[in-house]
Order: sequence, then C-alpha cells, then structure tokens
Amino acid sequence: LTSGVTTVTNGGTAKAYPRVKFTGPGTLVQLKNWTTGKSLWYNLTLLAGEEAVIDFSDPLSITFTSNVRGNLLGSILPGSSLDFFLSLGQNSISLFIGGTTTAATSASLSWKETHHSIDGAIQNRILP
Repeated sequence: LTSGVTTVTNGGTAKAYPRVKFTGPGTLVQLKNWTTGKSLWYNLTLLAGEEAVIDFSDPLSITFTSNVRGNLLGSILPGSSLDFFLSLGQNSISLFIGGTTTAATSASLSWKETHHSIDGAIQNRILP
C-alpha cells in the first residue's frame, strides 16, 4: 500500500470544492481530508496511463470520469462522504493507493478559492 499526506491551503473565505486527478497504475483505496474528516472509499484499479478525475466543484453534480472507461461514480463505495471540500486555511489530505504502482502513479488536487462576498475576495488580494 502506498500512501501520502500533504497539506494544502484554502486562502478563500468559504469552503472550496476541489477537482482531483488520479493517474494509474494502482488500486485507488481512499482519499481523505483529515481536517474535515471527510473520506471517499474506492475499490478501483487504474490501468497504466489511465486518468480518473473526480470533480466536486459543483456539489450538486459531482462527476467521476476516466479517460478509458467513462463514468466511474459507481466505483465509490458506500460510507463515502460525497460532500468533500477544503475548509478555510490548511487542510491535511491523504491518498492511499495499493497494488502495482510505478513512478507514473500520481494524484493532483486543484480548486478555485471561493469567498462569501466580494469584500472577502478583494480583501484577500490587498497587499500590505
């Protein structure tokens, strides 16, 4: 089992809903935000070079697609938290991938900072 933990910072003033891209090979087991306690569980073996993207940017329309197999939403196991987000400030994110992994096995997380109001967005951009 290969695992990694990283800290990312949401500099916005509201929750941020990320997009996560996994690249195989390897068996995707768990994605967890330790800060919020939200986890997603999988039993999904990614092929070498396969890219699977789970997109939480629209919480009412989550997608999980593969460049090889199309829709993967059915591979998310019961008990998973589909309300996966980054809280304000630092978030500790972990990923567990098992099976056959190589140097090509990777994951990346991206998001747009969000704000409760235009004042928060402007204030966040003012330099000292």
